[in-house]
Amino acid sequence: MWHQKITTAFCLALALSACTANKKTTFYLLKSIEPSTSLTQNNNTEQKPRHIYLNTVKFPDYLDRPQMVLREDDYQLQFNEFHRWAEPLSDNFTQVLSENLTARLDPPYTVITDALHRTEASYQLLITVLRLDVSTDNQAVLKTKWRLLSKSDHVLIDYQTDQWRIPIKKTHYRSGVEAQSKAIALFTDQIAKAILALPKQQHLLIPNINNIIRKKAL
Repeated sequence: MWHQKITTAFCLALALSACTANKKTTFYLLKSIEPSTSLTQNNNTEQKPRHIYLNTVKFPDYLDRPQMVLREDDYQLQFNEFHRWAEPLSDNFTQVLSENLTARLDPPYTVITDALHRTEASYQLLITVLRLDVSTDNQAVLKTKWRLLSKSDHVLIDYQTDQWRIPIKKTHYRSGVEAQSKAIALFTDQIAKAILALPKQQHLLIPNINNIIRKKAL
């Protein structure tokens, strides 16, 4: 009887291992999204193009993994072994953001990510991603803070912390990635509008700290 129980347990373990081994892993990538309307139509495209250096985007440690993340609440996360990012999320996010910005700013601005050409830039963009995941209430959530600096790195032009929640149409991971891509596009729109307003400024002054931080209602 004892040997029979061991044999049954062993067979069950083998069956579960076989099911896991045969389960297909799906891989995902974020996608850049073209602006719905032109943001540069009222700008003078004959002026000399200016460069914006997109610095390395900082990501939280919990996203430094290939598994997709599902946030159950403020305290608990799930990592799915069979739904994964096709490349490091920070690299994919930076590439998509760069393509989004180029589509919205060129001309009169060009976006560069190569640190070797950093000295050619008129402005530097620093971004920190605080959250990028999907919640159990079927929303893709992106929370960021970003700074726009002058070439000298001593003049702070803009600083914002914001959060976007995009409803997911269907309860599967592909829809979650689509919603995350839309959130990144909205984030890019915000940055692009702030940058395109710069030619209207006659002087670059450091604003009062109380006016710098503008948070949207979460």
